[in-house]
Amino acid sequence: MPGKDSSCADENYFCHIVIPSKNFRESRTFFEKAFGWIVQEAPEAGVMDVLPPSGKGIGAELNSEEDVIVPAIHTCDIEAKLKLIELYGGKILRGKSPIDADV
Repeated sequence: MPGKDSSCADENYFCHIVIPSKNFRESRTFFEKAFGWIVQEAPEAGVMDVLPPSGKGIGAELNSEEDVIVPAIHTCDIEAKLKLIELYGGKILRGKSPIDADV
């Protein structure tokens, strides 16, 4: 598309997932034992980071304030993407929110 930002060529993929957890210790044991994932405390954020041991795949977090899994999808124009979601029958359950730029 003419004029399209080249940094936007690679978008529309899951870049982060928030997993609800009311008990970090149990969740940590589950993900480490069942999948071999690395689960580490992120005290400044009050969450636990979940990383695949191979370094491949997306990062996730265990979060005690969520009740449902929250997927984050990389996009360069969130406003346009939200309009498309609604246009094709999706519902916005929560407004946009920032995620860590390193994700």
